[in-house]
Amino acid sequence: IEKGVEPKNIFFASCEPVKKPEDLMELFRTSDSFATGKKYILLDEVTYIDDWQRAIKSFLQIPSVFLRPAGHLTR
Repeated sequence: IEKGVEPKNIFFASCEPVKKPEDLMELFRTSDSFATGKKYILLDEVTYIDDWQRAIKSFLQIPSVFLRPAGHLTR
């Protein structure tokens, strides 16, 4: 935000309640409906989701998306 990023383009999600990769994909679709331009997606505790790598793999290839897994297991 301090560097000029629009707040609506920053999406933070706690993944603890998310159970399936499909649910994570739905979070991505939701974030996409709010943002325009480059999107910054921060996922807290994404490793709680089984097969989470599969869910985010396709998003890592999109130039307009900055995806950052976070949490104690991603350090």
